[in-house]
Amino acid sequence: MHIVYFAPIAFGYLKQRPQYLAEQLARVHTVYYIEPTVSFASSLRHKELDVRQSVQRRSKRLYVIRLDGKLSLPYRLKYADKLYWSAISEYIQILRKIKQIDLVWVGYPGWYGVAQYFSGVRVVYDLMDDYVRLAGDQKTRAYLQRACGKLEKTADIILTTSVVFYEKLKRKRKHVYFVPNAMPDHFRQDCEEKIRAEQPEIKKQTVFGYIGVIAEWFDNAAIEVLADIPNSRVVLAGPVRIKKIQRENVIYLGTVPKEEIPALLKSCDVCLYPFLDCPLLASVNPVKIYEYLAFQKPVIAKRCRETERFAGMASLYSDLSQLRQIAAKGARQPFADPQAYHRFAADNCWSFRGKQVLGILEAEKGKREDRK
Repeated sequence: MHIVYFAPIAFGYLKQRPQYLAEQLARVHTVYYIEPTVSFASSLRHKELDVRQSVQRRSKRLYVIRLDGKLSLPYRLKYADKLYWSAISEYIQILRKIKQIDLVWVGYPGWYGVAQYFSGVRVVYDLMDDYVRLAGDQKTRAYLQRACGKLEKTADIILTTSVVFYEKLKRKRKHVYFVPNAMPDHFRQDCEEKIRAEQPEIKKQTVFGYIGVIAEWFDNAAIEVLADIPNSRVVLAGPVRIKKIQRENVIYLGTVPKEEIPALLKSCDVCLYPFLDCPLLASVNPVKIYEYLAFQKPVIAKRCRETERFAGMASLYSDLSQLRQIAAKGARQPFADPQAYHRFAADNCWSFRGKQVLGILEAEKGKREDRK
């Protein structure tokens, strides 16, 4: 099968669900990973961006393609293009490059304008985030709202990462599946090797760590509570879009290269998921917690529907008072023994998720053939 994978991020960006699933699909099928197109307007505003097309072969069955963006519009201008005429250029480019297309995978609703032109081809919609809430401006939100609605109605298969999305769409549609995020296989292997090779060290200081974007959903008040713990240090890695906390023991590292993340996680005593109680929190399947648990790190996380699944492995808090108690007492260890860790890792790594997705595609293909 030949799959056109419309991705939300560039393949070389910080590795996340899109790249992992594309690699898993490419174990069996030929996958064309289409990176977000850089429009001419975006290229002028961000001088380092390149509008030119490119094709890279990443493995035997995985190709990474960036389309020419000279005729493309930025999302904030696409809202006025209700007939999606601006997508025709990208559609034509794909047809010229890819001779056989059996499946269209939409990893971001902004690609709906292009995906809709592939008539007669099955469409998979991978609903990973609340894209509308995450949009930066009103026109982009309106465009994505419209595109999300159309994909939810027309996609042949819908994958969801959160229970909220799954329950909402399962009431409206058939062929909706729950496929949450997972831990990187190499994180798990790296962790297992280090555990065997190293002896535990005695620390005089507790290091609380967080890796990810620090934006309006991030709870600075929770960080203040942790910074008040005697002999504590809070290390925050990731781009900062809100006001920084001015405390000597709160350290901002900025964006950390992906190859340095394992070492950073290993240096933390407790890992954090300190999000505010907002609608966005309820719809985000916390890939960070999977990554923390890959390193067998104690986790402190804000209690919500998506973190409840980790209740047996993480310390969950509902308010700052509970957080203070947990931090003072000490976060729980995530796994009772090595066997418990191995069971969790085996069922929650990207290679296992890849098998789940491949199984769904095969089952849906069989149902479709039976209906003919």
